[in-house]
Amino acid sequence: MDILFSVVLFVFCAWCFFLAGAGLPDTMPAELGAAFWPKVILVLLMVLLAVNLAGDIRERKEKKDTGTDKKEAGSFFNGRLPAGMALAVLMAVLLGVIGFIPDCLLFMMAYGYLLGERRLLVLAARSFGLTLVFYVFFLAMPGISLAGGIGPFAEFSRFVRGLMPF
Repeated sequence: MDILFSVVLFVFCAWCFFLAGAGLPDTMPAELGAAFWPKVILVLLMVLLAVNLAGDIRERKEKKDTGTDKKEAGSFFNGRLPAGMALAVLMAVLLGVIGFIPDCLLFMMAYGYLLGERRLLVLAARSFGLTLVFYVFFLAMPGISLAGGIGPFAEFSRFVRGLMPF
């Protein structure tokens, strides 16, 4: 099941790579363009998927397993992966409404809880630190605009951006 999932995800990422930037106007030679960072992320994801796929194939050959048993297919849906995927979808839906900072903070806290961290103070501190690192990293990169949110979330986003020295 893991091999099939990795192959389907790899093909989907390859399709998205060629689709990214298809309707965008051409950029100047010195500019990166709007499709540059999504393509970089997709290439990194495809490399990691290929490494994971090679490891799964090697493991399957060592076990000399010929097929997928029902227990393995059922464990895919009973594990943490579907919950993590649901969290990622929820993060994408809420991003435009509440903005990057609260969305990333809540996502990091929920994902950390999903992975087993139960100390709320440690979870909040790590999530806040990672959110701050991501915010500064994305603000420092040229051409990356982070969602500000709507209403009071937009005001909060403007306030935080005013605190940044760059």
